[in-house]
Amino acid sequence: MVSKEIINSFNEKELQVYQYVEANKEKAGYMRIRELAQACDVSTATVLRFVKKIGLENYNAFKYWCHQQEHTATTMYHTKEILECVEKLDTPYYKELIEEAADIIEASDFVIFVGIGNSGGIAHYGARCFSNAGTYALCQDDPFYNTKCIKGNPVIIILSVSGETKEMIQQVSGYHSKGCTMITISTTSSGTLCKLADLTIAYHIKYRATQPQTDFSSQIPAVYLIEMMAHELLQRNRDTEVM
Repeated sequence: MVSKEIINSFNEKELQVYQYVEANKEKAGYMRIRELAQACDVSTATVLRFVKKIGLENYNAFKYWCHQQEHTATTMYHTKEILECVEKLDTPYYKELIEEAADIIEASDFVIFVGIGNSGGIAHYGARCFSNAGTYALCQDDPFYNTKCIKGNPVIIILSVSGETKEMIQQVSGYHSKGCTMITISTTSSGTLCKLADLTIAYHIKYRATQPQTDFSSQIPAVYLIEMMAHELLQRNRDTEVM
């Protein structure tokens, strides 16, 4: 575990490395330094500074640390980690991101939540939550949906834990080619889906998969962010009605 004091000392680029490693410890433990730097969209020097800041002597020690972190993880429910993650979302930084997202949504015609697997279930909830707040929203959980037929001026809200789901990247690329405005909610700010988006809201929680296609990562932070956006939209919609 990396302490809050060390996390607070990271600059923007080092934070990108931290977010990627937290979400991909097992994978990072097998990556060469150039591969990790490329995945995080930073320089190798930034990776080495990150390694030093978390108290490790060199990159080989970092790879061993990644394996240790992964092997000591258990299948228990990580209540403390989830609560700490949600607590970090209740800060001025995230409130500004929520307001920015609300500005984008207000300028659109409607919202489409996009997600597959567990994120698909959250996408359905997000669409219902926004509709309850007075903002017309739909859910698209079919990665093979024909994005070429999209009309109007929608905002696409992308839900993806890893930010690297192949089928999602293909679908979102279709929305991107149509000039749609997109917001990504993910555990990382450096994933492919995040790079395609106009705005990324990243929450920091460990990616947990017991098998290649079995994801036990908590969706509570994603739900929390969706509800924060919905409440912001609800307040704005009420203010408009009063006016």
